[in-house]
Amino acid sequence: MEDTRSLRRYKPNTLAKLDRYFHDRTGGMIGALSHQVRGAAMDAIVDGSEKITKAGLEAVPLDVAAEAPEFRSPGSTR
Repeated sequence: MEDTRSLRRYKPNTLAKLDRYFHDRTGGMIGALSHQVRGAAMDAIVDGSEKITKAGLEAVPLDVAAEAPEFRSPGSTR
C-alpha cells in the first residue's frame, strides 16, 4: 500500500510502523485497512498536508464490522 501513495510529504515506512495500530483498528480486515489508508490519503491531498498521520487515519470512519468489538484484537483500546 505504501508504494501506491503519491503524497509529496509522505515518508517511506510510515504505514509499516503503524502495523499494530492498523490491525487493532481494523480487526485485521484488509478492506477496512485499504479504506482507512485511502481515506487518509485523500484527506491529506485536500487539506494540503500531503502526508498520512495517525490523527488523519483516526479521522477516517470504518465500516460497522471493523468497528465492532467482536472483530477487534484482544487488548485493543478501540
